[in-house]
Amino acid sequence: MKYIIKESQYSRTKQMILDSFEEIGITRTIKKFKLSPQALDKLFTGGISEIEEFDYSGKCSLLEDLIVAFFIVRSLNDYVVEFKGKSYNFWFDSDYHTGARMIDITDLSYGDKISAYATPFWEGGCYLPVDIVYYSGIEDNFEPNEVLQFVEDLNPEEIKTFSDLTDWFNNVYPKIILNFIDKYWKEFRV
Repeated sequence: MKYIIKESQYSRTKQMILDSFEEIGITRTIKKFKLSPQALDKLFTGGISEIEEFDYSGKCSLLEDLIVAFFIVRSLNDYVVEFKGKSYNFWFDSDYHTGARMIDITDLSYGDKISAYATPFWEGGCYLPVDIVYYSGIEDNFEPNEVLQFVEDLNPEEIKTFSDLTDWFNNVYPKIILNFIDKYWKEFRV
């Protein structure tokens, strides 16, 4: 259901959302009212900083909560990203036990795939840890051939509005991951 907010209802609606953030938290409020980043941008014209007070652990923790509310709770499958003249399909899933973001990345030119754990602002930190486990399928055991790990520092000040977060998640985040794994495709194809 879509809500139409008249100008006279704006401040009351904004206060209702703020009260809900306080009572049940950011993620549950966004889900309860089915708020999109664009709707929040209209309500909170000052951007994400207007709701920072509801996450006492800092902006990176708040961004993690918003990512969970907007992207992790919802399914984002068959998401195509262009990188260095090639197309990659991202298929997202969540490890609901740990809250980590699992991603299968398919090189659409070859049809092969690399899987990664890459959860932005993991546990409220201003970084993106990426773990890649590679299995060749040749050995008889189920031990990985290689485990690759890296951490990318993130600058939360680049994300000022809720729409900025959407843009970051759709355009910057996948390219950070692709930039790291790009050099391993040939090695994994052997």
